[in-house]
Amino acid sequence: MQYLTASRVSLSPLSLRPAWEAGALTVASAKALLKRHDSQREDGNFSALLRVLAQQPAYSLVTSVRLAEQLGSLDAAHLNQLLTVLTQPPFRLLSPLGQGEYLLHHEVPEYLRAKAQNWQVLAANLDSKKPFAEASPVRTWTAEQLLD
Repeated sequence: MQYLTASRVSLSPLSLRPAWEAGALTVASAKALLKRHDSQREDGNFSALLRVLAQQPAYSLVTSVRLAEQLGSLDAAHLNQLLTVLTQPPFRLLSPLGQGEYLLHHEVPEYLRAKAQNWQVLAANLDSKKPFAEASPVRTWTAEQLLD
């Protein structure tokens, strides 16, 4: 329990003791808490990377080494995973140039505003679509019917 709370989550064993004694904190719930925390930390890492990239002008060269220096808390493998995400659809904010170098295609704030607007338009279109009419049942045939 000490490992779970002290090293991964900003809670102390003392603050979790009442929940543990009441039976409200099980191993499964502790694992779920860690998973949620890891997800929130991942969101924070991605946001931190975007904040650092936002300091660069469009069409500038960025390097993973420089980004790692600026971010500090991310290990190189994790940083490279996040950078790879930004090179692929639906983002395509960066183009890999090799040897840890990337071309930044857009000013990050404007890019994020445009992406947000695109997603909002898509959401509105999806909201406006009425559910499909009930489909007619699938018709099946026996071998005898097909041969007749």
